[in-house]
Amino acid sequence: MKNITDILVGILTVAVVVLYILHFTSKPQEEVQVKTERVIVNGKPQDKVVNATTEIAYVNVDSLLAKYAYAKDLNEQLLKKEKTARAQLAAKENQLRTDYTNVQARYQKGLLSRDEAEMEGQKLNRQQKDLQDLNAKLTKSLMDDEKSLNKKLQDKVQAFFKEYNKTKHYKAIFSNSGNDNIFYAEEYLNITNDVISKLNEDYKKK
Repeated sequence: MKNITDILVGILTVAVVVLYILHFTSKPQEEVQVKTERVIVNGKPQDKVVNATTEIAYVNVDSLLAKYAYAKDLNEQLLKKEKTARAQLAAKENQLRTDYTNVQARYQKGLLSRDEAEMEGQKLNRQQKDLQDLNAKLTKSLMDDEKSLNKKLQDKVQAFFKEYNKTKHYKAIFSNSGNDNIFYAEEYLNITNDVISKLNEDYKKK
């Protein structure tokens, strides 16, 4: 069972998904104006954008999923359910193995007749069928939970961008995972840290 991070990366990074597009006729195109200041990061000087007017931006989905508290909490919920399901299946499987060993040992020692051994064998077969059914049930339950949690996260992120863009006024915000969708972009177009910060602020309030 894949964890929720793997699935969400697949959902949120499908070939340059536009998370939110403002109507192109909402205002005339502006020139890109960038102001930077010199800052020290990890002991090295670099330029930090303090103001930029542009029509597009992008978010690194890998970083978002790794640092967004809500996404991490959802992933943790699913992992706990998966761990519980695995433990339940393992216990049933161990019990079946123990019962099989006991029946075999009793038959070899002459403690069970052939007919009794056959009856015990049928009982073990029913236990094995029950185990298979439980495995299918738990797998479906986890898949349903996974789908539900993915939808919750996707809806929350999309709703956030609609509010976020009311003040940012981007024409388009793209998703990017590694360099899968964007081969090159100026660093000031990367709004990942700002988005993560505001997403976490909103999550803490709730």
